[in-house]
Amino acid sequence: MDKKNENIKNKYLFYLDDSGTGENPCYLGGFIIQNGKNETDLQLKFREIKSDLLNNENVYIKWSPTKRENPEQYKLSKVKKESLKEQVLKLIVRYEIFIISAIIRKDEDYWSSQSEALRRLAERFVFLISGKEGFKYTKEGYYPYGQIILDYLGPKNRKNNLTRVYHNYWTEGNIYSTDLHDYLVGKERWRKIELNHCLRETIFFSQSKYCDLLQIADFITGAIRELIRNKNDRYYNLIKDKIRKDSYGNINGYGLVFIPKEIEESYKSII
Repeated sequence: MDKKNENIKNKYLFYLDDSGTGENPCYLGGFIIQNGKNETDLQLKFREIKSDLLNNENVYIKWSPTKRENPEQYKLSKVKKESLKEQVLKLIVRYEIFIISAIIRKDEDYWSSQSEALRRLAERFVFLISGKEGFKYTKEGYYPYGQIILDYLGPKNRKNNLTRVYHNYWTEGNIYSTDLHDYLVGKERWRKIELNHCLRETIFFSQSKYCDLLQIADFITGAIRELIRNKNDRYYNLIKDKIRKDSYGNINGYGLVFIPKEIEESYKSII
């Protein structure tokens, strides 16, 4: 296998959706998938669902459709809207993916909290693609390559802040650096900055309207939002097995990250 194809095989993508910004709490979450056949097949099957229900594989859909943005989906009956949600969620769990989401308390310092959520999600992304947990790779000394794709339509200055926060994280490493880096390259060659070279140095911003897999990320955060907001686990139960866990099966702090941490206690009864 040549170097170009090898890099493609070991590239991982984290599709992140910023959801429920008008609510409290709100969410930043999505799923990680390896670039290649699985990603392509997931997109094709997702487009088939849209074609079957809406007669248009290019249509823009989301968890909570609006008359202006999603007129075809908005016109569906309640039964068909629920069927669409179930079909999308049942589809994604057929693939090797990991779900991670931040639940963020919206207060006067919301944008700082969102930046903190992005940093903590990036940390967990590193662990999943490093080979220490989650995805596995066998070539000794080879660093996987991760890219975050974020659906974002907020103010430009906030986008710039997220870019800066992420780049600082990429440059400086994190509190888990020593242990993970020892695992990757050996203690005698440890250099903190190399840890986050598992990730690309900057985020890629896009819009879910033009990206099928970001639309899927919206359905994931929608299912989590439905559980938190309405205590309805119907959709959450379809995806819970794909949420990142520790070795004991715990998801709080691993696949579901609470910002600030003290709000975690408020949701223990329903998660």
